[in-house]
Amino acid sequence: MVSKRFYRWLKVFGKVESERMPVRKVWDHAIDVKEDFKPSKAKVYPLSRNEREEVQKFVDKHLKKGYIRPSKSQQTLKEANGTVSLVSEVPTPSRN
Repeated sequence: MVSKRFYRWLKVFGKVESERMPVRKVWDHAIDVKEDFKPSKAKVYPLSRNEREEVQKFVDKHLKKGYIRPSKSQQTLKEANGTVSLVSEVPTPSRN
């Protein structure tokens, strides 16, 4: 049940309206990292096959809708010993 004072916004939460991106605004922008940025290592949570499939469905659905875009950032990190690690970008405090 929705309070009458919110009725004027009901269509925003409908299926059609909720599956489109809002109109671009001047404050929309990319977040670019510095060229010398080195992501800090973070552990990736192990997922079961079913969980990985669900995550993939979610990503595919939201890519198709345009809610998300493929990352331009590096997602793997080659170690000195030759192994490759999956990297999760973890924000770290600025060191200015």
